[in-house]
Amino acid sequence: PTMPLGERRSEPEADRAEPAAYALPDGWIEDPLLDFVIELRCTHAIDGVAALEARSQLDRLQLPLAARLAVWDAKTQQWTAPDRFGFYSEILLAVQLAHRGGALGEIDAARFVSAAQQIALAVDADFDAPEARRLASQAAELDKLCARFDVLITLTVQANGAPWSADTIQAAAAALGFSSTAAGRWELREGEHLVLVLTAPAQPADHLALSIDVPLVRPETSPLARQFAVADQLAARLDARVIDD
Repeated sequence: PTMPLGERRSEPEADRAEPAAYALPDGWIEDPLLDFVIELRCTHAIDGVAALEARSQLDRLQLPLAARLAVWDAKTQQWTAPDRFGFYSEILLAVQLAHRGGALGEIDAARFVSAAQQIALAVDADFDAPEARRLASQAAELDKLCARFDVLITLTVQANGAPWSADTIQAAAAALGFSSTAAGRWELREGEHLVLVLTAPAQPADHLALSIDVPLVRPETSPLARQFAVADQLAARLDARVIDD
């Protein structure tokens, strides 16, 4: 079973201090609900070159979900990204089970397990291979659970007359604090926190979608009240009406 990094214990290192943070470059911290993790216990310390090759082997899989590698650094007493000049006694291989684009399928699960087996052989590590079918089943269950909460609440701002040009939409969005994040998409944020998303199906456009991305917004931002207020402001600026789909 997968456990958080802070709960791992191996017999010879049971008393080691576990840190509250990790030195992985993307800030990843294992989440037992989202990640499937394989722990490789090396029979002897491996150098950083071998660890980097293991990470490259994992990267070459190009899995549709994030795959990560961490190593235990006895000097700093933390899980970290491998360094060419380091020496390590344990390796963690992790794959995210699901995201909005879908769940880890059996074929990709089998590829991940196979790569773990090859890495274990290369570094002379103990390894208990999980069943790819069980891993895919776990991913499907997570995807099904999360789908219940992956909700958008949308209001449509419909033009009363001719479609709006791209410049008109951009000016109205910017005036209300939205920033463009991609073609036809603007986000309203408070600091790092998402509040509302504005999208245009095409430009010029005769309607815009103003949405609350429910799993990502904070309740204390009063998202529904903000959504109705911003929709009214957009309608006033663009000579439009608000439609509740």
